[in-house]
Amino acid sequence: MIRAFFLISALCIFSMSCNEQPKTTEADSASVVFVNDTANQKVDVQLNGKPFTSYHYQASLPKPVLFPLVTASGKTLTRGFPIDPQPGERVDHPHHMGHWFNYGDVNGLDFWNNSDAIPKEKLKDYGKIVHSEIVKINQEEGSLTTKSTWQSTSGESMLEETTVFKFSQEGNTRIVDRYSTLTALQDISFKDNKEGVFGVRVTRAMELPAKKNRQFLSMHKAIRQR
Repeated sequence: MIRAFFLISALCIFSMSCNEQPKTTEADSASVVFVNDTANQKVDVQLNGKPFTSYHYQASLPKPVLFPLVTASGKTLTRGFPIDPQPGERVDHPHHMGHWFNYGDVNGLDFWNNSDAIPKEKLKDYGKIVHSEIVKINQEEGSLTTKSTWQSTSGESMLEETTVFKFSQEGNTRIVDRYSTLTALQDISFKDNKEGVFGVRVTRAMELPAKKNRQFLSMHKAIRQR
């Protein structure tokens, strides 16, 4: 059981070959711009004048996510589905959205697999992470601090999450540092589970090739890919 808090830190690095574009200077590497788009419930992140990612916290999502993730050369690393579906994409695992952070068994509730594919009568077995506020945007440090609450689908608060995202670029390497602090609001048990805690769903071009034809199904549609 947990009554205090624990800190989880994760480093995610996205890079492309230095041959694709000239290296940035040390001064350029500190150029981080945030655009707080409250109307669309997201914060856009730009590095050196180019899109990097967005922090999405729409109420319709089962958790806040970073989406998409774009390299310095402009290549998108993350699958578009289900937020921004692209032609020819797989539509399996609709809970795989850009980069996310959660767990498969918190007091018996599944936070990992929750999505709009879950029937309403089964939502009682799932949890959701609800964005609370943008705590701080620090343009100079390139950091975004957010607060969220891990809840049952009935609205019972279980954990408070405070996360600091730090965005930077070194040469052609774009970096996301994530520091998440979870504070228990009741007795909490993280049971051993295969699903958690740090996820990124990459675009089809970055997946391992399939050895045979497969069909991937979801509540949205079915597609066949090689």
